[in-house]
Amino acid sequence: MKLIFGLQLDGVVFPKPQTEAGALYAGPLALLKFLEARLGLEGPQEKNEHIRIELYRQAAAGLLEIQSGVFFKQSFEADPIGCAAYLLALRDELMGAGLKWAYVTADSPERIQHLAGIEKFYDDREKGLAERLVTATEGLIHKKTPMESIQIIEPFDLLPAVFKNILNRLSQSSGRPVEAFKFSGAAEGESDLSLFKNFLLSPPTQKTAPFAPKGDGSLLILKAKRETDAAIWIAQFLQKNRHCRPAFFLADNTLVVEDAMSQEGLPCFGVGSSSLSRPALQILKLATAFLWSPLDPFKILQFTALAFKPLSDELAAEIGRVMSQKPGIDGDHWRESIESFFVKLKERAAVDQKIDYRMIRSQYEFWFERSHYLTEAPKSEVIQLFEYLSGWAVGEYRRRKGKYPSLLTLSEQAGKIKEYFETVALERDAITPLELKSVIDSIIEPSPVQTNPEELNRYHYFRNESCLLQPAEELIWWNFIDVAPAHYFSKWYGDELLWLEQNGIFPLLPKHENALKVWYRNKPALQTSRRLILVLPEKVNGKPVIEHPLYCHLKACFKDLDLLSMGIPSVGEDNRLFASSLYRLPETEDIKTEIFAESSPFLHLQNRNFDLATEYETPTGLESLFYYPHQWVFKKMAKLGGSQILNVVSDHALAGNLAHRLFELALKENFYSWSQDATSAWLEKNCLSLVVQEGAPLMMYGKEPERLQFIQTLKSSLWRLILFIKENGWTVKATEMDLTGTFADVPLKGKADVVLERQNELCIVDLKWAGRSARQNMIKNQEDIQLQLYGSMLLHNGNVPHSAYFIISEGIMLARNSSAFKEVRSIVPGSDHADAHKDVYLKMINTYQWRKDQLKQGKIEIRTEQTAKELEAEYGAELMDVLEMKKENARFDDYTALLGH
Repeated sequence: MKLIFGLQLDGVVFPKPQTEAGALYAGPLALLKFLEARLGLEGPQEKNEHIRIELYRQAAAGLLEIQSGVFFKQSFEADPIGCAAYLLALRDELMGAGLKWAYVTADSPERIQHLAGIEKFYDDREKGLAERLVTATEGLIHKKTPMESIQIIEPFDLLPAVFKNILNRLSQSSGRPVEAFKFSGAAEGESDLSLFKNFLLSPPTQKTAPFAPKGDGSLLILKAKRETDAAIWIAQFLQKNRHCRPAFFLADNTLVVEDAMSQEGLPCFGVGSSSLSRPALQILKLATAFLWSPLDPFKILQFTALAFKPLSDELAAEIGRVMSQKPGIDGDHWRESIESFFVKLKERAAVDQKIDYRMIRSQYEFWFERSHYLTEAPKSEVIQLFEYLSGWAVGEYRRRKGKYPSLLTLSEQAGKIKEYFETVALERDAITPLELKSVIDSIIEPSPVQTNPEELNRYHYFRNESCLLQPAEELIWWNFIDVAPAHYFSKWYGDELLWLEQNGIFPLLPKHENALKVWYRNKPALQTSRRLILVLPEKVNGKPVIEHPLYCHLKACFKDLDLLSMGIPSVGEDNRLFASSLYRLPETEDIKTEIFAESSPFLHLQNRNFDLATEYETPTGLESLFYYPHQWVFKKMAKLGGSQILNVVSDHALAGNLAHRLFELALKENFYSWSQDATSAWLEKNCLSLVVQEGAPLMMYGKEPERLQFIQTLKSSLWRLILFIKENGWTVKATEMDLTGTFADVPLKGKADVVLERQNELCIVDLKWAGRSARQNMIKNQEDIQLQLYGSMLLHNGNVPHSAYFIISEGIMLARNSSAFKEVRSIVPGSDHADAHKDVYLKMINTYQWRKDQLKQGKIEIRTEQTAKELEAEYGAELMDVLEMKKENARFDDYTALLGH
């Protein structure tokens, strides 16, 4: 048997190994499995690294208990599992290089002594790759494994020591020397590709001056703005030129080329893709958020938004809606919403057998009615969670009829985490968040997915530089870019390397790894015989990229790379590089651009007889009708409601919601006898629980300063509001008071934040977190529409209620005059609130009728900054009897895209 060994040959090889009978093309794993089968060794123990890390963690802990001054002590205390994983990698490297722990004495370097000390405690029942390779190497001493020939892809000096030992043993057993695999040599002829290949092969001291490129098409740099543009162009080119059969070098895991080929009706490669971003695998990390306190609402929202999740889609949508508005669990709003959901679900389940009410209820109870832990979770809770995930994933895979294999990967990995804590971590009864994360990181693996099967007559491809074992006539080097460079640092100190070398141990050093990387770099170019196409996009995945290091060699080899470059789309002189008489190039078509017309102040409807009646109006809806009628029409008439974005509310909105809720609760108390200290005490008692239930972001790590500042602001502000109420003789009539009434014969509904009463007087107080300047201007300009509408619904014995804004973040009251609150500074001194109400109310009636008349004519006003002046000129004297119109865009407008803005 012929052995061809290469470090990258476990991947796809071109041409396929089956094409040569009696040859074993082997990478590290394939060679190990061959030797184990040949030598009758124990079968491979796959994917056991997480168990080995835990066993090594226990061994390292054992050493720390009996010895002081151990070099990894502080790292181990900070992250035991991560530290154990790194130490195990050092241990495996030394073992693979041939170290016997018996070599280590009191004169050995300190760190190596400590690693040898760990070995005394280490239970090596779980064999790793290094141990299996060492065992196979030792087995070759006693059993011959003859080989007809032994060839290696990489230079022998750059191989890890363990493979050098195996190859030497095979050579001794077979009597055959280890030979270098023969790649193609220097190129003949004077084509651009031949010149470049010979330039790469010639020693630096013999390199000649830059050549003038011929532009014969043998070497082509295909440039594009994006990799998707290049993929579409290449697929269309191959569709038009079926006689062209290039091989593809696909270095990354992208499916862009595969997708483009499929769209153009070309056979698919059958490329496999692996990713940690599969929705199923994201569950492994997001699910742990349910164990810990403080709650992370962002992870909970991400969990509910996953495509695959152990939660009913309906339930997840409801939880996402509640969480985005009031981020937290088990608050009043949460309980009301969830209970309402299950009541309606039970009613539907009674008539729809497809709805499994009990299952959905049990899902909710499992995830949301569990205990949360601050620093350590019981091991039993962790085991239960991942056991649940493992079982659910298998069931979901079957329910979806085997369509999503990543669910099986999820089940396997969740089962491993459960097994880890059941069978290995026996001495620990509690798990910290960092330990759990480290375990998951050591177990979780990318989920492989093959979106398309290999199809007949497909183009050949390979993924690693040294896997092109025979020259390709034509090669497309996809994404000729430099990936993020790895920085190699030596793991060993100088005295350690000297000691290792004295004992015949030669670990790989950064210089070896860099040399190997440079050796790989040229292989695809050198193994192409007739045409090499280098695809060089400016952006990949939307991010700018830099050229492959070989691009510098191209610059050194040729005087003008523009003569070798072709842009996408190809125009003019570019076509010569493809010898267009032999090929049909994809055609491009210019897209005609249309310039938006100037903003129109009106939208005219042909059908003017649509029904304007609504069930009821709200102050917010009427305000839209008055100032921005297009919003009212799109929402009320066209039913174009904005969809809710499932995202946690902003910090500003969150503070306002929490403050509003706390003030509502406080004003329901008998606060009239409270002192400032009592007010602060009440807030301290009630604030934290409400923040946990409805403002979880403020409980997250790093948010303590903001939380303390928020509570301090509330203490001062609530006391100020209480003083305003008490010192002016008011009592609280209601908070969050539902109001009803009519406006121009239209039913009107609203909800007032706070309603105060004083003998025959009422006062409406609207609580706002911020916005003092804006509220002052609204009162001054008689634009406090909502307060005036509340007043119209709350007329008391014919008396118009007072109205005011209370700005919570500043603890100030804003009112038209000081008749309700003596301490406030009047915004409109000397004015009477009842007279102001009559003026504003009359203008609102006029504005309402004016807008209704416009709509009956099919005339919808579009008010923006661009149309404001034109509208003023259009209306003229019509504006005298209505509310003063706005000159700016609406602050919150869901319909700007419909308006062309």
